[in-house]
Amino acid sequence: MIDLFIFKLQLLNMLYKQGIDFNKKHIVDFFIAIPDQGNGEKIIGRLQELGLNCELDYNEEFEDWTCTCSKEMFLIYEDIVEMQKELNKLGEEFGGYTDGWGAFV
Repeated sequence: MIDLFIFKLQLLNMLYKQGIDFNKKHIVDFFIAIPDQGNGEKIIGRLQELGLNCELDYNEEFEDWTCTCSKEMFLIYEDIVEMQKELNKLGEEFGGYTDGWGAFV
């Protein structure tokens, strides 16, 4: 667990070095791997009720579904982790799991 913590802190440090302004909000994308289109459409409905912008994509190469949801937020480690936990809990209801996050520089 400590290695994951260090990795995520290093990731935020990398964003800082690339010029991210941590004093303003950024669009953060969270990814949820979903087993099929039907469950993907259901989870998108739930996520939109929570005010998140979402889209469902199918990757033909890997034959898998991913729900990408975006939220404007400050890049605070604890907030990102908390959001991932909430999304993972919701994802599990539909047979999915969180599969990372990203922010554009």
